[in-house]
Amino acid sequence: MESISQVKEVWTHLAATFGDSSISIYVNGKLEDTIQITSVPIFIDEMFEALPVDSISSGSDILIGTYFNSRKITSCNQFSGLIDEVLVYDSFLSPSQIT
Repeated sequence: MESISQVKEVWTHLAATFGDSSISIYVNGKLEDTIQITSVPIFIDEMFEALPVDSISSGSDILIGTYFNSRKITSCNQFSGLIDEVLVYDSFLSPSQIT
């Protein structure tokens, strides 16, 4: 999944939602992409396993602006810039709430 907008070097509001059957990404309040999901590939015991969305939970930290490569135990593709504020909700936000 990716946005179709080129994010310029100005203040930009990014939001993503994860619900029971889809993941969506918004740029400045505008829906950019949505994908339907029924399962999520999880890396378990050196193999990917497709698990139902409602069975997934984690106590791991959330990484923002980077990708963690567990094989090399390092972060990659790090974001270069400033992040003003991060909000994480435990409920699904509607498009009007994101706007």
